Amino acid sequence: MVAAPAWILAVASGALLGMDAAMCEGRAFGRAVDWGIRIVFTTPFLLVLIAMGALIGRGLGSVFLVVVLLGWAYSARHARADAREALHAPYAHAALTMGFPTSRIVIHVLVPTCVLPVIAVSGCLLVEIMALDMALSLFGFGPSPPTPTLGSMLTDGLRYLSAAPWIITTPLVIVCLVCVGVRWASHSMASPMRSLP
Repeated sequence: MVAAPAWILAVASGALLGMDAAMCEGRAFGRAVDWGIRIVFTTPFLLVLIAMGALIGRGLGSVFLVVVLLGWAYSARHARADAREALHAPYAHAALTMGFPTSRIVIHVLVPTCVLPVIAVSGCLLVEIMALDMALSLFGFGPSPPTPTLGSMLTDGLRYLSAAPWIITTPLVIVCLVCVGVRWASHSMASPMRSLP
């Protein structure tokens, strides 16, 4: 329930920040985004979720907030790397030399170069968010009942594990299907990029 909207917001904001950081490389904004990415990657995701759950309280809001605050770095790192590579390409130098405005270079050079790789790589983040949501509910820090989440279904199913083991298989099968679907979609998005020169 919270994974998809949080993932969309984290990926979109991270991609924009990463492309802006590549455009502002060497300046204060680019260095700030670079430090932000480093800080996020050294922060344990689950620990921050548990701490925010204790500070803000249980609910979808705390999970959503932490996922967006920590999830943007995954797409920002890849968008920044792809944008740097695109900006140093000969066609980008030619566009700058011919006097094209920066907005046109961003729309016609950076966005097509960065969008598919960022979505393909950030698919793994969606699966990680779902797993964290399940782990939080399993440990008692997730959204309180009656909010339906895969983690709460798993937690409720553990009580009846000996009598009805199929109850916990439903959320696990859903997560497995999402993992396979995301992997398939990421692979199908990445395969046209491999054929590009």
